[in-house]
Amino acid sequence: MESLFSQLRNENNQLLLGIRRANRPQIVMPSSVLSSDSMHIGLLAAAAHAVAINSRFTIFYNPMKYGISSPSEFVIPLAKYVKAVYHTRVSVGMCLRMLFETEESSVRRYMDTITEIGDIDPVNWLNSHWRSVKFKFDLCRVSIQCVKTLSEDKIKHSFSSKHTE
Repeated sequence: MESLFSQLRNENNQLLLGIRRANRPQIVMPSSVLSSDSMHIGLLAAAAHAVAINSRFTIFYNPMKYGISSPSEFVIPLAKYVKAVYHTRVSVGMCLRMLFETEESSVRRYMDTITEIGDIDPVNWLNSHWRSVKFKFDLCRVSIQCVKTLSEDKIKHSFSSKHTE
């Protein structure tokens, strides 16, 4: 299996990082066959060309459309990744606050206790820096990049209940 690793800069020159693990083996197809896979390859080639000539391009990615069940971000700022991996220390029993954007573009705030920390994909990415954190509430698995410890931000009175909008 191959992984796709992306490094991009946005219009503010902020370095963004993305990684995706291939779920199925690559199938060699005749060049005359136009499939969704070949269309994706064409889009990646166009993005690679834009990077090579130092030109801007836009990425639109909808993980739900492609059957990816996790709502976690696919492309994140490099600084957010570095902070999550090297500076965010979480442990079972710790209370966290998380902002989560729903499909309707509304933002929900959650606050609960960590029940388990593990690999996002223990079969293919054992001991990866891409970790998942399990909570008691209805979002059973989230990416570590989506959470913020309570010590980073003062608890506000609006967080007195487990789920607020």
